[in-house]
Order: sequence, then C-alpha cells, then structure tokens
Amino acid sequence: MNIKTNYCLAVMLCGCLLGSRNCGAADPPATADSSALVSALQEVTVQCGSLRVSLPAPTLPPGLPAAQRAAALKQAAGKYSLDRWTRDSIVAPFVFDKTTLKDESGRRVGYQLDLWFIAYGDLATVEERGLFADMLGADADDDDAGGPLTEAELAAREIQLPAGNAVARQLVHFSVPVMKRVQVAGVVRTESLRGDDFLLGFSRIDERFNQDKQYANRWWSLDEDGDSGEDEAEPYSGFAGYAIATSLEEPSGALLIECHAVIHEPHGWFDGRSLLSSKLPLLVQDNVRQFRRALGKAK
Repeated sequence: MNIKTNYCLAVMLCGCLLGSRNCGAADPPATADSSALVSALQEVTVQCGSLRVSLPAPTLPPGLPAAQRAAALKQAAGKYSLDRWTRDSIVAPFVFDKTTLKDESGRRVGYQLDLWFIAYGDLATVEERGLFADMLGADADDDDAGGPLTEAELAAREIQLPAGNAVARQLVHFSVPVMKRVQVAGVVRTESLRGDDFLLGFSRIDERFNQDKQYANRWWSLDEDGDSGEDEAEPYSGFAGYAIATSLEEPSGALLIECHAVIHEPHGWFDGRSLLSSKLPLLVQDNVRQFRRALGKAK
C-alpha cells in the first residue's frame, strides 16, 4: 500500500510517522513535559464545516499510574476479552471506531477516527526501523509526497521552531491524492516525544500556511484521468491527529498502540458519497497486521 492512497490512516498515525521517522527522537522528557503535551492535545480543535471538533483524550496517557493501567487496557479492548485482545498474534483483534461528524443540517462534514491494538516488540525497534511509516507504505525518498521544510524556507517565512526542550518539532509539506478523486496539499506541524516507556507524536495542518504562495493548505478535484484542477483549489485545514505507543508491563513484551484523529471531509470531495468511509475498516486491518508482522520479524 502507498501513503498516497492511505490518507486517513496516514492522518491517524502522522504524529509518529513524521515525528519518529523525520524528526529523530528527543531525549527522554521530564514527566511535566509529557503531561503538558497530553493536556495540549485535548485543547486541539479541528474546523469541520460549521462544526468545531476537539481531539479525544488518550485512553492510556503517558504517566498513568500502574494501578490505573489495567482499567485503561480493558477500556481500550472494547467488546473483546483481554486474553483474546492481547494475544501475541498477527490476526489478534483490534478496535477501530469511526464516528461520522454531522453539522446542524445533518450533512456529513468529517470523521473522528480512533484505533487501539496490541503488538509485541519494543519501542526502540518501532522508532529505529520506522515501522509506523512502513505500515503506511510511506517512501522516505518519495519527493512528490512531500518532505521537511528547509531552514531557508523557514527563515523566508520568519518561522523559528522552538528548541532546547524534550519535544522534537518539524514542519512538513505534503501533497497526496485521496481515492484518486481529490488532491490535498499543505504543511503539517509535527511534535514528538520519546519517554522511557512511550513514543508520542502529534500532527496537524499548520494554519500559518493557509495563504502561502508555495505550500498553501488546499484541496482540488481530479478528473477521471487524474488530471489536476489545481487552478480551482479551495482552502483546507481540516485534520489533526496523534498516536501513542506505550510499553506494557503486562503482558510482557506488549505495546499498546492508540491513534486518534479528526478529519474534515468537504462535501465537494465526493459530492456527499461515502467513498472514504467504506474503505477504512479493511484498510486498517491490513495495516495493523502489517505492523505486527514487521515488528515480530525484528524480535
């Protein structure tokens, strides 16, 4: 699978995808740093048409006391028993929730996507081998899909990324087709943290680039032949998401992966048809299994 066709899952995992593969790991943060970032995640909102939607809180946030972790895992497992949900198998169950977001008129304006699953391995392998990126089929050498903004590009826009603390930050430009019907382009802001027992990444479209001459946040339609209607592009700043991989004490060797995102789907993308929604469950299943398989080979 290619990142260009996996837009929604890319959004769900873009924090770890962009943070751990492109930014590099930051030094293990102090508890206050991780707590502050988790709190900030819950303050993030996404404009979906006339609806403004907040990102959900993580089920198992960094720093959660050990006594509360069992309850958090049970919550993440949903309808499944913990024994079944946490078994060391490529085909073990995962939990994927897709909430359709509607405005006051009842029109669909986007989705909230939430994913939880267990994989066996260690955080160092996930980070060093770029397994989040591999799960998406992302090609680090695919210049057409985008890449980090250079120091010169940042300086030309008078943007200076904060430095000197535990959070690694980066701005990344992208341009990806969605279902071969729409092209979405712009700049995402990423932040990543590497702790003793977790890897956390966050990403959202950076609204400072809404009117940028080179990397404006926008979308445009593609015709049946894939030809571009870029001259009729419309503004777009409708996604944010984060992912957390947490090392668990029980079961031994297990990682909890949870991902949350809010995505705005303009009516003009598919003229109101639910083309994107119908593809997601199978897409998520394939990518979860691919991730587990790759992590298992590294044991």
